[in-house]
Amino acid sequence: MTMVQLRVLDNSKLTQLENTLGKAYFKCSSGLLYKMDCLEFLKNINSNSIKMIFADPPYNIGKAEWDKWNSMDDYLQWCKNWISEAYRILEDEGTLMIMGFSEVLAYVQVISANNFPFCRWLIWHYKNKPNLSDKDWVRSHEAILLLRKSKNFYYDNSRIREPYNFHTKKYPVRSQGLSSQYGSINGDEKSLWEPNGTGAKPKDVLEIPAVNNPSKENLPFPTQKPEELMRKLILSATADNDIVLDPFGGSGSTYAAAHQLHRYWLGLEINDHYCELISKRLNELEENPKPPDYWLNLDTKRRMHRDKVRYG
Repeated sequence: MTMVQLRVLDNSKLTQLENTLGKAYFKCSSGLLYKMDCLEFLKNINSNSIKMIFADPPYNIGKAEWDKWNSMDDYLQWCKNWISEAYRILEDEGTLMIMGFSEVLAYVQVISANNFPFCRWLIWHYKNKPNLSDKDWVRSHEAILLLRKSKNFYYDNSRIREPYNFHTKKYPVRSQGLSSQYGSINGDEKSLWEPNGTGAKPKDVLEIPAVNNPSKENLPFPTQKPEELMRKLILSATADNDIVLDPFGGSGSTYAAAHQLHRYWLGLEINDHYCELISKRLNELEENPKPPDYWLNLDTKRRMHRDKVRYG
């Protein structure tokens, strides 16, 4: 029987947070969930204390009662308010990731530029979401806006590297850069590039299936994000025992992934039903503990299966 390596708890970290923020709606070994307004919540957090913030806020597209503002100006002012608080509470090495539709996030990036001058874009690309309308191009991605507080942001790709493609594996050793726009012939043409044993550097397009009805992860929440996606994002921006904050809890995917990877999480959700959904999800993870490598190996197996289906 394989022994599971359990989390070594630093109870003082969660205790200190709860002393500052008040009694949590839900608490487990890895994090605290609060039921309260986003801005009120963020204002109570100490400055320079959070390594990563992931936010999947309302998109202002009017698909639910909680996703409606009187105008785009009102929506952007609300975004500006919570993003300013996010900047304050981030560590200097920290990253704020905001997920949404490109046409909305384009405005959000502009109003956040004063606080966050360093920005990158990621694309989450999926192929398995149905679209019954013929009126426009079928949507197959959501954007992720990466906002860095300083040039010294934390980034680690060692555990999110990707399998090389077929051509690279077939012809692994070759000269590099001589014919590209960045290359130059400098008399060192004998130098060769060889593949990294842990895989290729991750690209800024993350191809991961969306959560759908047959998925074991599927929960009754309309915009649930896959744990595989969240694990990849969290691994890139945090180390063990760092704190991940998500101010829009939803189905709790951020909290689940943080727990699986031995990070601490801090979150909130205003809806009673979703608070219960999150609590149940984290309780199930507590009752069936698995080490981080279990989840990383699962992601690798899924990715290899997708490649096999696609390429044979």
